[in-house]
Amino acid sequence: MRRRGFSLVELLVVIAIIAALLGLTIPAVQKLRTASARTYCLNNLHNQAAAVLAFEATQGRLPPGAVSGPASDSFVVPEGVSHGMYSCLLGFLVSNDFAAEYRWDVSYYAVENQPAVRTRFGVLICPGSATFPQSIFEYDDNDNPVRWGAGCHYGGVVPSSIFVDFGWSEPDLNFAGALPANGRGRSGDVKDGTANTILLAENGKGAAWASPETLSAARDVFPGGVPGGAAHPGGFCAAMCDGSTRFLLWTMNPRTFAALCTRAGGETINDSDW
Repeated sequence: MRRRGFSLVELLVVIAIIAALLGLTIPAVQKLRTASARTYCLNNLHNQAAAVLAFEATQGRLPPGAVSGPASDSFVVPEGVSHGMYSCLLGFLVSNDFAAEYRWDVSYYAVENQPAVRTRFGVLICPGSATFPQSIFEYDDNDNPVRWGAGCHYGGVVPSSIFVDFGWSEPDLNFAGALPANGRGRSGDVKDGTANTILLAENGKGAAWASPETLSAARDVFPGGVPGGAAHPGGFCAAMCDGSTRFLLWTMNPRTFAALCTRAGGETINDSDW
């Protein structure tokens, strides 16, 4: 008995059905990936915030957003030497053994710190990013990198009186943030409420995790209500001073963002504002 094959019309119908199913499936898969990346990013920030608060519990103060010597507090830093906040957190984010390898008597980019600074930490990389950032400190004569540092997508935020120029804040506020450079602050200094003050936020800089450049200007995090350097559609992730995490929308009022950056500005923020 002769077997009947598919007709051209039947084959086209099957192809059309498969195409329609793919058209329905691909956006759903992409939406799931986007949601997963955002959740993972928030978890990264939760772990970082926990490390910051553990540092405070151990040292009696919050870590500085960046360190420039001379300094002789938790770490002895000579004049002209600089480090980033995440260098302070190595014992809480990684291990005490790894932290012991890090040199504070030379800057983060020094040859002596290369074994540590080249190490990439997943907790400091946003999973929504298409690349793993790195900062090049030195090239050889053939333009090949010989000293470099693994990058980071997060950091503290520096509010400033430039908010007044933008129309984001009123003058005569206290523009200090939660983690200022060379700071010796405590959670008790956050007078605007720990749940209403940004501790850490993602940014698009990709600076080396050991660098002071992880401490970001506010416009690196929230460039005036338009999509910035963060890897997520619609907004960016942040950790608050109470250790909680939030996804903040690009459509948020810039004045609300400015108020979230200051630790003691005295601004009033309603839950409906963000």
